Amino acid sequence: KRNPHAADTLAGAEYELDLSWQYQTDAEPVLSYGRVDILAGSILADLKTTARGVDLKSARKMARDWAIQMAYYRQGLRVCRDIEITEARILLVSTEAPYICEVYTLDPADLDRGDLEISKALHRFRRHRDGSGDWLGYSADLFDPSHPRIRTLSAPPWSWNE
Repeated sequence: KRNPHAADTLAGAEYELDLSWQYQTDAEPVLSYGRVDILAGSILADLKTTARGVDLKSARKMARDWAIQMAYYRQGLRVCRDIEITEARILLVSTEAPYICEVYTLDPADLDRGDLEISKALHRFRRHRDGSGDWLGYSADLFDPSHPRIRTLSAPPWSWNE
């Protein structure tokens, strides 16, 4: 109620829409799933919460990830609902008083970059699923049941200074 842009986004919107579709890639479609938080006509929105308060600096750090997520949902809505998304918004709400809500519109160029990142990721997934590539970032013994282990996980020293 305190943020008129958030109120406008939420008025008459649909919530938590489950989607299932074939994500079109350069080679073959990949079965995909998603749950859209908010759809208000041709406006796609996602609700995010933060315990650290709402500020532009923190939001910018997440903009790339949000753009990829929203690009993914945008394609799902295009396929499942024949909807062309005209705007993607993030409603960022603090979880502590005074419960500030900021509304951000994602840059359309970032959504297009998100499409490219998704396409690359699905291409890698397909390659690995089919056994024609190594899983990036994983050692071969991670998947070998003859080498079970427990590893120590330590937080990086810089994280204790935040």
